[in-house]
Amino acid sequence: GFLKNYSQKTTKELLSALKSYIKVAEEHLNKIDNPLKYAENFNQLPKKAQEGLINYWKKEAQNYLEQGSIVSELLKQK
Repeated sequence: GFLKNYSQKTTKELLSALKSYIKVAEEHLNKIDNPLKYAENFNQLPKKAQEGLINYWKKEAQNYLEQGSIVSELLKQK
């Protein structure tokens, strides 16, 4: 899926994708650092829901960083 799709992209497309993955990962890390900015009712959520949201953002950030890492490796092969 992902690797096969991106291995056929041009260098320009890979650079754009890498930039995008880093940006979105940073956004998710910012959500973890400042949840009220992204979920205005964060403090009213039950503790378990707060933890679930933080864990979701962590997982998403990790996924985007991993995808960015794959794209970075593909760029090295170009």
